[in-house]
Amino acid sequence: MCMETHVRDISSRSSLSRTAVARRSGVHRSTLYRALDGSSDIRLETLEEIALAYGLQAQLSYVPLSDPVAADAARILLEGDHGETITPDLDAWMQRLQRYAGELASPIDLALEAARASTLLERRGALGMRGDFTVDRLASAGYATGEVWALSGSAALEALDGGDPDEAPVNILWTSQPQKAMQLLADTGRPAPRGLGSADLILAEPSDIAFRGRNTIEGISLVSPVQAIIDNLGLHDQQRDRAISIARAW
Repeated sequence: MCMETHVRDISSRSSLSRTAVARRSGVHRSTLYRALDGSSDIRLETLEEIALAYGLQAQLSYVPLSDPVAADAARILLEGDHGETITPDLDAWMQRLQRYAGELASPIDLALEAARASTLLERRGALGMRGDFTVDRLASAGYATGEVWALSGSAALEALDGGDPDEAPVNILWTSQPQKAMQLLADTGRPAPRGLGSADLILAEPSDIAFRGRNTIEGISLVSPVQAIIDNLGLHDQQRDRAISIARAW
């Protein structure tokens, strides 16, 4: 059991209110709620303070890597800084990716390393669905959330090379409201029974610069080509290979 899961389990049986735990830990209530709901990644130091407030001692465990900051770092390395603040986490990932890819790395090598480190197949808080989702149906749900959204995955590859969507079947809907979008799509699909790896559609909150360079084509909002390549490189072999083929043709 990972530390966050254990903290959530204890919190459900604790007599302490979340307000009391926030005060004891010195953690803002919104951050505490995200930690206990598992809706976003929380720094280890923050989790440790929350655990101590509950009377727990932290014990480290490991989970598969999926850090959205890695994808942001790759975009800055590949496309340049467009005025984004280079945070310590972002700078650290920029350095890691350059180490992982090596001194003579090609842009594709760098993108592959970023994709491995940010794969949506392991993204905590992301939701997976099974079903036959058309691009128009996904766009309808995106607009209905009332928030900014964009498609990636199969829809983005099809826009880039005009290929058969069945050759890269997994779509991605980036939205700040993945749960709401899932509810809006309940008439078209169902939750993926075996997690994100079995999903036809992945709904996830965007990283800080995931929407940079997005385009709207005939009412369909799509991530930028570079974001699409990184996203697809982190999916199944079939989708990754098609993304590599597209990138090599640039």
